[in-house]
Amino acid sequence: MRLKQKTILRYALVLLIGIVTGWLVFGSQPEAPSEATETEHVHDMPTAAMQEGESAETWTCSMHPQIRQNEPGDCPICGMDLIPLSIEEEENASPYQLVMSETAVRLANVQTTPVTRQHPERQLSLNGKIEVNEQQIRRQTAHIPGRVEQMLITYEGQAVERGQIIAYVYSPPLVTAQRELLEAARLSKTNPTLLSAAKRKLKLWKLSDRQVQRIIDQEEIITNWPIRADVSGLVSEINVETGGHVEEGTPFFTVANLDVVWGVFEVYENQLAWLAEGDSIRFTVAAYPSRPFSGKITFVDPFINPQTRVALVRTEVDNAHHQLKPKMFAQGTVLGGNPQPTEGPNPIIIPKSAVLWTGTRSVVYVKVTNTNVPTYEMREVMLGSSLNGQYVVENGLEEGEAVVTNGTFTVDAAAQLNNKASMMNREVAVSARQTSLSTVEVDPPDFTASVPQELQEQMQALLRPYLALKDALVASDAGAARTQAQVMATQSGKINPQLLSKEAASYWAERQSALQEHTSAIASTNNIDTQRRHFKPLSTEIIKLAQTFGAEETLYVQHCPMADHDQGADWLSTSKTIRNPYYGDMMLTCGNVASIINP
Repeated sequence: MRLKQKTILRYALVLLIGIVTGWLVFGSQPEAPSEATETEHVHDMPTAAMQEGESAETWTCSMHPQIRQNEPGDCPICGMDLIPLSIEEEENASPYQLVMSETAVRLANVQTTPVTRQHPERQLSLNGKIEVNEQQIRRQTAHIPGRVEQMLITYEGQAVERGQIIAYVYSPPLVTAQRELLEAARLSKTNPTLLSAAKRKLKLWKLSDRQVQRIIDQEEIITNWPIRADVSGLVSEINVETGGHVEEGTPFFTVANLDVVWGVFEVYENQLAWLAEGDSIRFTVAAYPSRPFSGKITFVDPFINPQTRVALVRTEVDNAHHQLKPKMFAQGTVLGGNPQPTEGPNPIIIPKSAVLWTGTRSVVYVKVTNTNVPTYEMREVMLGSSLNGQYVVENGLEEGEAVVTNGTFTVDAAAQLNNKASMMNREVAVSARQTSLSTVEVDPPDFTASVPQELQEQMQALLRPYLALKDALVASDAGAARTQAQVMATQSGKINPQLLSKEAASYWAERQSALQEHTSAIASTNNIDTQRRHFKPLSTEIIKLAQTFGAEETLYVQHCPMADHDQGADWLSTSKTIRNPYYGDMMLTCGNVASIINP
């Protein structure tokens, strides 16, 4: 058994020695290159040389930016044509701009419209009623006292003509006056003054000379005296019936003239600026839906109904054929123009389809000129009044620029896929803006020399609630801080950028966006720590505004190195004395004066 084991070990040892010897002899010799290897090496050399000597152009997909190729072609995901993107362009690409291929633009049906200045007009739809023209309402009154023996006007809507007998009245005083008249007539030769006095008494009761003379000629007393209509029209209300008693001035009935009626329409508060007396209004009624009626606005109610929050406007409409009946419902349309100052150009107006809304922000896409491929830039704009299918743009666009009016959502979606600033991706824009300000804008621009007095006053009105907000945080009064933040938000909306140059207005727009964001955050919470956290960036913006547009009094920029977890924070004060808004009573005097802004 032991002999067998030794034999096996001997054979294994011989085999191991043979393997090692073969490797030493043949394995260390270099392998001769094959023809294929030489060919591959030769073909690889020009490519390497090109990579070292030239910078290859990068091609990408506008809808799928992760695709990168060194040659043109189709996107492997969507099949669109790849667009060129050089290294320089890729490094310097703005986060606000999106590059799209011609194919992508055609597929998305992206269309642009030039920005123009127009006189703003707004078509308003109004609801109203047909009413009686109150200027044509008359009342038939009794001129003599007595008892109504017969009333000839018996129903509302009855037509009455001037001079028509409307009632018979028995009047004891009139009977007595007639007797006095006949007696005075018999004594007229001896006492003519008495006859004149008797006639004058009857005329005070609205009897004509002819009626008085007829009494004298007939020598007969009329007991049931006929009452004649003084006005013509349609009876709208009856006040006396047969058998009733009347005094002087008692109304028999009310007469309305429907030859001219009123159209009275309701206007909401936000529509009043678009209406004025003299504007044309067209309306229809259900009885004649295919026949429009028209007129001019003759009156705008100076008072607003406190319950409905509407004012009334009216127009006078010719109604000779009495087709329009009082209390009919009417649907009116007015093309109103918003009154603009006589000096200065008309405002910029863009279609509503160009605007994307996201909370308080309004976004449009502007086509970038002088580019080889379609390029669109996201732009935040400040909108004014809403027109029919259009908006007035207060700030953010220039006349002649082209905005995307069709395919806007597609462009925005492509921007989101490319991680660009977009409607829903504001962080990219904010980050880019902050980076730009920190790397390029070491000091804020100085527009103090060109700021008009009116805007200086508006800025001062914005600074006052900021200082009150600072004092509220010093006192740790969250409620007062909320109130002052709301006042700041309101006041920032009153700043008129049209008073500024193009550069200054653009700078203000950037500051205003941040102001609105942080004042809204402070105004929406009672948590004093949250308010102080938003007070830091708010103060940064206010300090920049004071440095850029100037101040009417000396302001002290104060700094607390311990605020914001030892990152430090600034604020503005009108006093050198340190009152720390970030800690209040805990560290009231922590801080120092970092700089001074002189008036």
